[in-house]
Amino acid sequence: MNAETRSLDSLAAATPKPIRSICVYCGSSPGFRPEFAAAAEELGKALVARNIRLVYGGGSGGLMGIVARTVHQRGGSVLGIIPTALLAFGGEMIGETITVPDMHTRKQLFNEHADAFVTLPGGLGTAEELFETTTWAQLHIHDKPVLVLNILDFYTPIRTWIENAVENGFVSQSNSKLAQIVDSVPDAMAVIDAASSAILGERTGYVAPDGRTALFKWDGFPGRLQKTSGLVAVVGDVSHAEEEVAPEPSA
Repeated sequence: MNAETRSLDSLAAATPKPIRSICVYCGSSPGFRPEFAAAAEELGKALVARNIRLVYGGGSGGLMGIVARTVHQRGGSVLGIIPTALLAFGGEMIGETITVPDMHTRKQLFNEHADAFVTLPGGLGTAEELFETTTWAQLHIHDKPVLVLNILDFYTPIRTWIENAVENGFVSQSNSKLAQIVDSVPDAMAVIDAASSAILGERTGYVAPDGRTALFKWDGFPGRLQKTSGLVAVVGDVSHAEEEVAPEPSA
């Protein structure tokens, strides 16, 4: 059994843990409304109060910087994950920082290091992260809570889009609930608290969307989706194809 197989087997057999690390998606700009910055600060304080580590995209700009500084200045744990191409634009690095070669590896590490995901207002990058994380839940790559903070109705158009997709047959009713849209930081943390308690076997009102569990894990080369039961390549990464081809027999 090779190291990759052992790693996958250990993932499959891992005991569920309460939520101790949350990945926060949000804008690298602060936005025009002070309520956005206030929500980022409130979320940071809530993480510190629960001894939950912040995982985020690195740097000190915008809402990303606000939530990271709030956690760090209050003695909380901060992990930033940033592609090398963005280092020149990220500003000051806060807490621990991991640099990665590309955006895909960044998101792979987000998933590996976080027990849940919370999305604050943001731009195209934030929306892309939210939708990919939700899609991974749809594909059973993870079974972690995905929460969306609808500050000042910022994400109401997304909720409307999802409802429209359900009505037109593009999203199932169960999958429409994979990302839970909430109105405030206390509402988001109530879901996190209930999810942690449910993992510990306590009676709560929390039910994982569609009762799903993670059937797959990201491991090995970035871009290759593996089943937890073994090294079964479901999606191959073309850039590494030459490394997976058996050598030609010598003449």
